[in-house]
Amino acid sequence: MISGLVPITSGDIKVMGYDSHMQGDKITEIMGVCPQTNPIYPKLTCYEHLALYSKIKSAKKSDAERDQEIDTILKDIDLFDKKDFIAGNMSGG
Repeated sequence: MISGLVPITSGDIKVMGYDSHMQGDKITEIMGVCPQTNPIYPKLTCYEHLALYSKIKSAKKSDAERDQEIDTILKDIDLFDKKDFIAGNMSGG
């Protein structure tokens, strides 16, 4: 319900001050969803996965902005050294 994938049955949901009924588009801009089954494409690198989902989620960003953001994310999760590693070969954890 928080992600918008399932309709809200009752009550209100707010994410970072945005109301899910009236501002669902704002919420989807700041939030992502990773399903329990990993949507990993076995031949894409870690960088290519992040670039793909970045283009889907924020098509307006320039390639330079996207590259900088991807590098920051990989550093934040301590995977920068795996940037060009095939994601399908990594553990699920």
